[in-house]
Amino acid sequence: MTLPPASIDLLCTFFNAAATLEPTLASLSSQTLADARFILVDDGSTDDSAAIAQAFCSNDSRFALFTNADRGRGKALNFALAQGCAPLVAILDADDLAHPTWLETACAAMDDRPDVAAISFERLMIGPGETADWTHIQPQATVLTDVTRRLGRKNQLSHSGSCIRRDAMQAVGNYALNRRSHFDYDLWVRLGAAGFRLARCAPVRIAKRYHLGQKFAWSPGYFLSTFEVQRRAIRFLSDRPATDWLFALRDLARNFAKYPLQQWAVRRRGN
Repeated sequence: MTLPPASIDLLCTFFNAAATLEPTLASLSSQTLADARFILVDDGSTDDSAAIAQAFCSNDSRFALFTNADRGRGKALNFALAQGCAPLVAILDADDLAHPTWLETACAAMDDRPDVAAISFERLMIGPGETADWTHIQPQATVLTDVTRRLGRKNQLSHSGSCIRRDAMQAVGNYALNRRSHFDYDLWVRLGAAGFRLARCAPVRIAKRYHLGQKFAWSPGYFLSTFEVQRRAIRFLSDRPATDWLFALRDLARNFAKYPLQQWAVRRRGN
């Protein structure tokens, strides 16, 4: 399928997301940016996710659905990326919601700051089954804060809700296929190490859905993966390496200390 030109390609990959996908896609159909392209990639779902996505494709020409034959999160993201050609790429997870002006605000911010390769917006937190209340979100000036040198302290940008320049992603080889997690954090660090700048954007434009037990799904492998990316960020980007090492080691120790309690909570809830 050859997609028409667009100013921005929105990538949404999903796997068995039927419980949340419809409101996520509805928030995309409400975007005020007319020439956005919504690239949906089914990563092997066995539920009704693909049917839900196809319904949106049938009713809105901005949506296009693809199936990723070579399953995996990194592979699905790179596959989605390859389906478009817009100079800007945005990401939305299949359980999050976007403010109607999210993509319009993102494009304007990136146009104003050609020196920045990736941005991510502030977000609300919503629970299972909740919807976003945007009524109290007031129009405000877009303020970008450079966080490139702070990546050693933690992952500074939320992947869901981010906007990235396609040429910058291509320059560092897009998403790493040899990873099992932290595809976003790894990408930010590689972008920063290659000389690109990353920034947080002040307006709230994303509602992040928090699932019960979500944090308990973390594992020692996840903690170590975080530390591995942090180590590279400190090595290549940190402006305060001693302080950042303290942050990294403290967080690693805390995660392992909390792990037995987290596992007990998982068993108690029956997750």
